[in-house]
Amino acid sequence: MQNLTAKQVLYLLGQFALLVFTGRLLADLMRRFGQATVIGELLAGLLLGQSVLGHLFPAAFLLIFPNDPTGAHLLEGLAWIGVIMLLLCTGLETELEILRGMGRAAALVSIFGIVIPLAGGFALGWWMPAVYLAAPNGRLIFSLFLAIAMAISAVPVIAKILIDLDLLRRELGLLILAAGILDDSVQVDCPTRR
Repeated sequence: MQNLTAKQVLYLLGQFALLVFTGRLLADLMRRFGQATVIGELLAGLLLGQSVLGHLFPAAFLLIFPNDPTGAHLLEGLAWIGVIMLLLCTGLETELEILRGMGRAAALVSIFGIVIPLAGGFALGWWMPAVYLAAPNGRLIFSLFLAIAMAISAVPVIAKILIDLDLLRRELGLLILAAGILDDSVQVDCPTRR
């Protein structure tokens, strides 16, 4: 592994500071509207990412996030550390005594939390007008993709919302968290071929 340059470290610190500042600013704004702060944090990532900043102001995006694979991996590694720390904090806050008695209820919530979005996503993809499809003759593949995308849960986001709303130590919050964990356990990880 090659040594990092001072420029790469400076860019990492600048990117991190910008992301944290924007995330904190939008999280506080969401809190004022009575929403979970994670919505503002996700919105910050969306606004500073390729979807908005990269599309509307590509030169500014490349100035902030230059096309440097090492720098991108550094930022990605920092993001993974954040997710791991969030899950660790969630685990430390979880009341295991309450969680143990929720097996059947959590399983039912998990099943319905997978089946209903799966069916709804497939139906949406199947009956969507052909003008919205990139390949109208590949409707089945699109419908299956949409079904799976709708059925996936994100335990770190669920955990952050429960922490923000102070529901993690309550029975309802633990039921939601347990169902999310079961949902993620059901999903199959398919390695991509290169």
